Amino acid sequence: MPFYLPSEYTPDLFNSLPLFKDARRLLTKERVQKEDLSKLRELFQKYSVQSKFGLIMLHRHFPLDQDEKLIEYRGVSTPWKVGAASSSTIFGGYIVPRCWAFFSDGQLHPTEFRFAVPGEKIQEPKFPAEFVGEFYEFVSSRGLAGLLGLTVFGTVVTVDGMREVERTIGRVSITFPIDGEEANGTETAWTFGCHERMDDSELMNARICWVCRGCE
Repeated sequence: MPFYLPSEYTPDLFNSLPLFKDARRLLTKERVQKEDLSKLRELFQKYSVQSKFGLIMLHRHFPLDQDEKLIEYRGVSTPWKVGAASSSTIFGGYIVPRCWAFFSDGQLHPTEFRFAVPGEKIQEPKFPAEFVGEFYEFVSSRGLAGLLGLTVFGTVVTVDGMREVERTIGRVSITFPIDGEEANGTETAWTFGCHERMDDSELMNARICWVCRGCE
C-alpha cells in the first residue's frame, strides 16, 4: 500500500488556523450531519486507521513566531524556540508531528508536535495515500477543510475510557485525563468509539478544550 508523505511545516500555516472562538462558532453540528459521520466511520474502517488517527477541530489560541513550534511534552504544550521551521531535533531528542491539517495547497501539513526524548523509539504514523485523498475530498466538499484535521492520541497517560482535557492559559496548554463526568469546555477532538468493531460505534469525544475567558 503506497503511503502519503505530509508536506513541511511553516509557522505561517499555523498562524492561518482559525482562533479557538472562531473555530468553535463555525464547526457546528449542523455542518456535520449524521450521515456524514457514517461515511467518515466507513472511511476510517476501510483503511484500518480508526485506532491510529482521530479527528481534531483545527484552531489556535495564539500566534507563533517564525522560529517557534507548538510542542507537547508530558501533557504540556508551549511554543519552543527551534530555529529553522524544518528543524526536527532539539536537546538531543526529536520533534515529532502529532496534528495535521489541509491548507490552500491541498496538502497535509503538520501543525502541532510532541517532544520525543533521546533514545525513544519513534514510530511516526503512516498515512495510506488513498485515505488521505478521500479524507481531503470529504472535508473539502463540505467546506470543512479548514476546520477538521487529523491527530494522534496517547501523548498523555490515561486510563481506558477517560477523555483528555486541555486547559489553556496564555501560551501554555496543559492536558490531563478526566473521568466520564461532564467538563465545562468545548469538544475539540474525537475518535470512533470501538476500535475493534466499527459497525456499531459512533464518533466519541476524546478531548475537551477549556480556555480561560481572557485567553480566547
